[in-house]
Amino acid sequence: MHIPLLKKCLLKNTLPVYLLFAVLITAINGSAQAPSLLATNDFNEQRIIYNNDSFLHTAWKPIIYRDTNVVISGRSWLHRKFFEEHLLQVKQHDFNLNADIIFDEYIGYTQRSLPTVIVPKESSKVPMMNTRGYEITGNISDKFYFETAFYENQGRFGGYVDSFIRKSRVVPGQGAYKNIGDGKGFDFSASGGRMVYMPGKHFMFDLGYGKNFIGDGYRSLMLSDWSYNYPYLKATASFGKFQYNVMWAQYISERNPQYNNKEGQFRKWSQTFLLDWKATKRLSIGVFETVMWPDQDTNRNKDVSGWIASPVMFLHGSKSPSGVPNNVIAGTNIKYRIFSSTYLYSQVVIDHFGDHLLIISTINNFHKPIVHTSSFNIKPAKNVFHQFCQLSYFDQFIASQYCAGNGKQF
Repeated sequence: MHIPLLKKCLLKNTLPVYLLFAVLITAINGSAQAPSLLATNDFNEQRIIYNNDSFLHTAWKPIIYRDTNVVISGRSWLHRKFFEEHLLQVKQHDFNLNADIIFDEYIGYTQRSLPTVIVPKESSKVPMMNTRGYEITGNISDKFYFETAFYENQGRFGGYVDSFIRKSRVVPGQGAYKNIGDGKGFDFSASGGRMVYMPGKHFMFDLGYGKNFIGDGYRSLMLSDWSYNYPYLKATASFGKFQYNVMWAQYISERNPQYNNKEGQFRKWSQTFLLDWKATKRLSIGVFETVMWPDQDTNRNKDVSGWIASPVMFLHGSKSPSGVPNNVIAGTNIKYRIFSSTYLYSQVVIDHFGDHLLIISTINNFHKPIVHTSSFNIKPAKNVFHQFCQLSYFDQFIASQYCAGNGKQF
C-alpha cells in the first residue's frame, strides 16, 4: 500500500510516452555546451551528495547540482528513451531542457472493505492508483534553474488511509480531493514548480510552489516533505564553512468551512531559518528556528506583523498586531561522517514553552549498491500542535514535521 508523493514515488515511477514526440526529439539534436543543472531527490541524492569526497552542506534539500554523469550508449533509441534519457532533451549553448510524461499505476488488495459514498451498500477491497502527468526541468547557463510538474490522479486507498482522508478532507502529501464517479475513491491533482537564481558562488534565491526538507535522514523533526506543496521564497548565503538559509512560506489551515475567509481557506505564514556550520572535516552542526504567524485575527481582518520580513534568525517579534503570540520551534541538526559513505545524523527540537523535547537519530550507509538507513526517535512530536489552528505547524491538516511518535525504523 503506498501513496505516490511528488518526491518519494512519482519521480521514481516515470514511464514516458516516447512515440508521441519521436519526430520532435529526432529533429532536435544539438551538442551539450552549457552545464546541466538538476535538483536532488530521494533516488539520486546518495550518489550526488553522500558518496562524495567533499563534505558538503546537505541539511536543506533539494540541492541544485551540476550533472556530469553523461551516459553515452550505443543501444537503440527506444532503449535509451526508456532507461537512459529524457523523452525530450534540448541541449544548446547556455540552455538545457528536459521533459517527460509520467505514468504511475498500481493495484492491490485489502481485507478491509473500502466504503462508498454514492451507493452505501457497495464496497471495494481493491486499492488502486492511476496517475498521469508531466515533468519539465531546465537551466539557462549555470545561473538559472527551473522546473515544473503536474499530476492528475484517481485512486482509492487502504482502510486506514481512506479513513484519514475522509476525516481530514485531504489526501496525505497531495491536498484536497473530490470523489470520482463511482464514489469508491478520490480524484485529486498536484502541481509544483520552482525557479532558482544563482548570481554567484555565495548566494542562491529559490522561488517556488513545492516542498522543502531539512535533515539528512528519512524523517525530519524540523521541516519534512510529508505535507502538501506550498508557495515559498528561500535565500541562501554560503561563506567559508557557514551556510545560512532563510525561507518565507504560506500554509493553509485545516480544510474546515468554519475557518474559511472571504478569499477562501484560512492561511498562515512561516519564517524558517537554518545556520549550518562545517565544524570539522567530518562534523557539521546546524541551528534551526521556525516561526508561525497568523494571517488574520478572529474577526477575519489582516493580522500580519512587519517582523515577518526579518531575515535574521531569532530577531523577530513575539506577537501579531492583534496580540496573538506566534508559535516558535527551535532545534539543532547534527551530522557526523563515520566512514567515507556512512553518516550518523541527529536532530533535537524544542518549542517555545520548553517542555517538548524531541530526538531523532539515524545511521545512513550509502555504500553502493545498497543504501541502508536505520533510525529511532523518542517523545511524541507535540511541537506541531497549537491551541489555534492558525499557528499550528500544519499545512492542510498534514504536519510539516514528522510526528508519528516514538518508534524505530530499519
